[in-house]
Amino acid sequence: MQKIPHATRIVALILLATTLCAAEDVPLPTPQAFYKYSMADGGLTKYTGENFCWVASYYAHDFLHAYEATGKKDPAWLEQAQVFYDWCIQKGVSDDPDGFPGTIGADESGDNTIVTDSLVGDAILARPILEWAELVQADPALQARFGARAKEYIALATRMCWDKWNKRDCYYQDAHGYGSYHRHPFLIDRADRKKWLPRPSSIISENLNKHYEMGLVFLSLYKLTGKTEYRDRVIAIFSRAKAMFRLFPDEDRVVWNFWMPHGAYDLEGTAPKSWVGLNSAGYQSFETMAFLAVYDAGLVFDRRDIELMVRTNHWMIEHGMKLADGSTNTGCPFYALAPFDEIIQTAVEKASQKNPIAMAYLKQVQLKRNGYDRKDVKDPATVKVSSISVQPGRKLSLAHPIPDSLEIANNERISLLAKVQEAGTLNIELLGANGTTVLGNLATLVVDPKNGSFVAPRWDGTNPKTGKKEPGEYLLRYTLNGEVRTWPVTVKMGTARTDASKPAPLVAGGALNYDFERALDARWSLEGNAAVAEGKAKSGTKALRIGQQSKATLTFGNQDDLPVRVTFAAFDGGAKHGSQGANGQALCLRSAVGDLFAVRQMWRGYMNGDTEVVWVNTGENQWFNPHRAGLGRAPGWNSWSFEFSAGKVVVERDGKRLELAPDRFVPTGAVALVFLGSDAPGDPDLWIDDLTVSYPAAAK
Repeated sequence: MQKIPHATRIVALILLATTLCAAEDVPLPTPQAFYKYSMADGGLTKYTGENFCWVASYYAHDFLHAYEATGKKDPAWLEQAQVFYDWCIQKGVSDDPDGFPGTIGADESGDNTIVTDSLVGDAILARPILEWAELVQADPALQARFGARAKEYIALATRMCWDKWNKRDCYYQDAHGYGSYHRHPFLIDRADRKKWLPRPSSIISENLNKHYEMGLVFLSLYKLTGKTEYRDRVIAIFSRAKAMFRLFPDEDRVVWNFWMPHGAYDLEGTAPKSWVGLNSAGYQSFETMAFLAVYDAGLVFDRRDIELMVRTNHWMIEHGMKLADGSTNTGCPFYALAPFDEIIQTAVEKASQKNPIAMAYLKQVQLKRNGYDRKDVKDPATVKVSSISVQPGRKLSLAHPIPDSLEIANNERISLLAKVQEAGTLNIELLGANGTTVLGNLATLVVDPKNGSFVAPRWDGTNPKTGKKEPGEYLLRYTLNGEVRTWPVTVKMGTARTDASKPAPLVAGGALNYDFERALDARWSLEGNAAVAEGKAKSGTKALRIGQQSKATLTFGNQDDLPVRVTFAAFDGGAKHGSQGANGQALCLRSAVGDLFAVRQMWRGYMNGDTEVVWVNTGENQWFNPHRAGLGRAPGWNSWSFEFSAGKVVVERDGKRLELAPDRFVPTGAVALVFLGSDAPGDPDLWIDDLTVSYPAAAK
């Protein structure tokens, strides 16, 4: 996103300053001048969708901060805020194909044939208009002047943020009450804005800062309406945040990750679909503001939680502005915590000294709070703190099951996911719900982040003490080098479900044959620009075409890896990117765990993707660790075979074997075949023809 450089913004804002002053002579611009300054940002006219909303949000809250900093004596700030908000709504909000309002714009993939709305775009546009409505609702004089528009803002925010995302079933609450949002599995056709385009593989949990933005929307709706359904959603979202905190006990402080998996859709086998770690401290500064706002409302967090965050930022500043985990020098002061610590206050004052609105708000509003008193709590009986213990997380940056419950009747299995920060032996034990009764060991794994930081052994609900699958509430205990984290897990009997659209797994002696001259059967799933088509068949007249950022999956197994033999023809269109980094076409086996073992065209500065293919397993670390395959590329039609025998896989192209050194990321069986089109713009389509999957009769 290209915005006006920060230094330019500051100079412009100072030049706009007039005689309107807060205490201590911090000059502020007039509301009209600040509005003019805001509207001069070229991003407001250049961008659409989520990016437009981020630019708008840069200014949206300053109108309110300036109003509060002047002692709530100049409603012209609210009047000018309304003008800005109304313009942003007119520019940035339109109707989705389902009739709901949304912040619709360019998709982050860069695909110019589609547009999309985004959860965070809706949230960051709705949050300031609701905070404006809170100020209006609290003052009878303001209600007389702005009350009608406040009601319209509340109605828009409710429909855009609550009604829409609930209707779309994009909110997920697990068995233990923790809530999160995932992406909508549909995009919008740019050529026909009333048409949905399915993208089921795009489902993934949103970044945590986006959850918290939406959580603050519901916090405002709760304060404005008193409806407990909004309060309960706030509790669900921020209780999950608290449960994921990572305590660094030596310094008695906490860190938290930028993204964390929650649903089964977040895993691509052993590894999550997104990275797990800290983002820049600017995100954390916003998040501490969100946590403090929830604390001030009497929900989820207690005083110790806030003190832990204060100690974290104090430590960051004292250590030369380190990131919270100490990994980089990219820290910053957590602005909302300035009232609680002199070192943080000094750092915030230094960072704000050229921003008159930020400085005035700090001096006249933030620093006048009464210590750790909850600002928005009038009745202590309404306080609802989540009884969640903050657990150590220096060595285990992630340790919880995905999902957190399973049904015995459906032979379900869950992933006991963990990310390790140091080498050692990881033990995963099953405990009774009381946390003291040890029922037995579920996994013992030798781990080393140098060889893949994620592990995800699967568990079918068997109690190791009895050897039976027994319904109940349990705890999982992860232990690595003396550090312990626990997480609740539920085993239910459930009700057996069958899906007639999903064929039974291939059995020994069975085979599947596809020449693509006929329609595909129910074993196939196609996404994006993938279809049977004419134009480049190896035999007959048709073949399977997989376009850019598209996918075709043939499923032949279920819970257990099968020792199959796969043969097919694949067309290498000769894509070249030289020394530029890119991910091209991929021919993949998917294991029962969900990892993709792929032979792929990949370009990196240290390898020649123009002339050779690589192999990679997403369980090692997504697509980040390509291995040389010792096999040159051959443009045109290639004959491939993947054959499992004696617990290993042999991969050949036109009789030439890939070099697969003994490695825990080389599979011993598979349940599906996955073909991926290139991620690189301009690359040719992938074509597949004459495919056979056979399960030898002699296999056991």
